[in-house]
Amino acid sequence: SSKSKITKLNKKISKIDKKVSDLTEQNNILKSNLSKEKNSNKKLSTDLYKSLRSKKIEVDKLKLDLKKSNNQLAKLSITQAMHDSITTNLNIKISDLNQKVDLINTYLNKANDDNKALKSTNNELKELFILKDFEINGVKPSEMVKEKENTSPAPKVLIGNRTIYSVQLGVYMQKPSYSSTKDLDNIWYNTNDNGTYVYYSGEFDSPQKVTAHKHKIAKLYPNAFVVTLTK
Repeated sequence: SSKSKITKLNKKISKIDKKVSDLTEQNNILKSNLSKEKNSNKKLSTDLYKSLRSKKIEVDKLKLDLKKSNNQLAKLSITQAMHDSITTNLNIKISDLNQKVDLINTYLNKANDDNKALKSTNNELKELFILKDFEINGVKPSEMVKEKENTSPAPKVLIGNRTIYSVQLGVYMQKPSYSSTKDLDNIWYNTNDNGTYVYYSGEFDSPQKVTAHKHKIAKLYPNAFVVTLTK
């Protein structure tokens, strides 16, 4: 029975030894795995450290770029404020100039209206002077002739102090057309200070000759009359 007990104890010991051996082996495996895990974690930690350091450098660079950008933005804000101030001043000046232009335009319009009124008045005065000159020269307003300018005889200039006789045909606002004088010889004209044209026919040295010429052209110019001129 003692022997039997020893055998049972030996079996138990053997089982325990086996368990110890298994546990030892498992422990070694765990140690090995733990060592590998430590190495892996160490490498991972190193990589993370390198990555963090790289990111920190990038962040520092971004911070520096941001600071530069903020500085540039501040300068741009100052420049923009200056431009806004200049633009405001220019707009004020433009507004003032526009007001002045409006005043000038108003003045010019009034001046144009005044000029038109003066021109109308001058034309009326000119007409009055012309009519007065016609009255002095014995010409009725109904005898005034207005024709478009065409080919007319060349004028002869009155100079000297020789007395001549001629037949005055009429006083015209413009040079008469050639067709109205083509049937007469020795046609010439003189101009008055008021811009009218006094047309004559013939140059004679005696009243008898000029009177004969007047009767000759009486059908064409019934209102013509003899004048004495100095040439």
